[in-house]
Amino acid sequence: MPDGAVVVIAEGAEPACRNLVRLLVTGHTPGWTDRVELVWQRAQGDLVDFRRK
Repeated sequence: MPDGAVVVIAEGAEPACRNLVRLLVTGHTPGWTDRVELVWQRAQGDLVDFRRK
């Protein structure tokens, strides 16, 4: 994002998604986070690959 924000869209088993959130919140990632905003939704099933932009 132009302001430096990162958007993560993930689908998978709930425990795996919760683990991803835990990593983002605790800062155990290569970068750092000021804030994490969550929106939980039912999986759409349309994610087929991984892309980093």
